[in-house]
Amino acid sequence: MSNSDIVKQFIEAMMASDTEAMRRCMAADIIWHPPTSVAQQFHDRVVGVSAVLSFLTENPEKFYEPGSRYAEVLHVVSENELVSIHFNFHATPRMGGKLCTCANWMFELRRGKIAEVWEVLDIAEWNNAVLGPSA
Repeated sequence: MSNSDIVKQFIEAMMASDTEAMRRCMAADIIWHPPTSVAQQFHDRVVGVSAVLSFLTENPEKFYEPGSRYAEVLHVVSENELVSIHFNFHATPRMGGKLCTCANWMFELRRGKIAEVWEVLDIAEWNNAVLGPSA
């Protein structure tokens, strides 16, 4: 399986909240970097499989209707151990309406496992759709 395939499999599992499939893709010492604009809210980095799984599954449960999340993959670029995935993130926020926001995440893989992720997200659109216009 290519590094691009591993990342696409991980994104699909994440959207489905399939923690076992997500776990299989991650290195034990994974580091996740949320967008800098939310660093104070979500920490500047999340370390370790359990912490990353918690971060990626508990937060969606707070904000989105179950089963409403999906990624529309637009581009995947892979070079050696790095994979960049550009996608539109779709979901139904619990407060109603629809969310479609652009994301571009950079993954570093080591020995076929995701070791580090840098998350870039259109946080202004996310704030408006998920937290409300005054956020």
